[in-house]
Amino acid sequence: MMLLTYSLYIALLISIITLWLPGKKTGYWKFFLLLALLLSFFSGAAHLIGIIAIVLFYDFLQQYHSSLRRKYFYWGAIFVLGFAFEIDKVPGFQPLWVINQIQFTSDAIPFSLGFNLGKISAGLILLGTLLPLASNGSDWKQLLQQTFSRLPLTLVSLTLLSMALGYIRWEPKLPPHLPLWMMSNLFFTCVAEEGFFRGFLQQSLSKYNHRSAPLIAILASAFFFGLAHYQGGIYYILLAAIAGIFYGWIYHVTKRIEASMITHFLLNFTQLLLFTYPALNR
Repeated sequence: MMLLTYSLYIALLISIITLWLPGKKTGYWKFFLLLALLLSFFSGAAHLIGIIAIVLFYDFLQQYHSSLRRKYFYWGAIFVLGFAFEIDKVPGFQPLWVINQIQFTSDAIPFSLGFNLGKISAGLILLGTLLPLASNGSDWKQLLQQTFSRLPLTLVSLTLLSMALGYIRWEPKLPPHLPLWMMSNLFFTCVAEEGFFRGFLQQSLSKYNHRSAPLIAILASAFFFGLAHYQGGIYYILLAAIAGIFYGWIYHVTKRIEASMITHFLLNFTQLLLFTYPALNR
């Protein structure tokens, strides 16, 4: 059973990677997502109700694209179900815990890392059906230039604020499980969270015909992004919301979800390597 469980997350990883390969429109990502869902059912990682929720999420997105008359209904359905995926409140999934209660430093709170099929699948579906992705060297060159020119302000601002709040402190280290953490954070966490909060929520709200729509969209997506981190307490909610404003700003400027994903990942990566992670145990 464990072999099937690990295999399903390998299939998910392959599905995500194929989004950026030539031939995305042929649906390779759908094949590997379907394979992951089948493996999840037979391994017990997902029950039928969870798989139905993923299928419904995909259907809601298809209807959102095609049904003008009921567009707002489907938007609401995508938002409610998508947010439930983000906070792991959709029933029918059994997380795979790959890191359990370790301390990277003696003064840090214990850290656990689990994979959740529902949250990852929702982000994958959003990227595969809703968003234009970088498809050639020119796209990547432009978005990387735009991202890295704004990255220092994001890193410095959030790091200083986190230190001022007593949330982290300078603690450089080479932590264990680094390759596993990097793969999970970039391809699972950042894909899922940026796909929903920036790729769906911010992008859809910014389309309203109002001059303040882009700003409202950034703030709204940041607010719900912060709220999704409620389990970390009030400081974590505040820091996540402010981080969400920076991610939203970069997404708004670049119009590329990869830009906010890279920024999100590099902020987390910087904290892991150079500061207390995930937070001081106060």
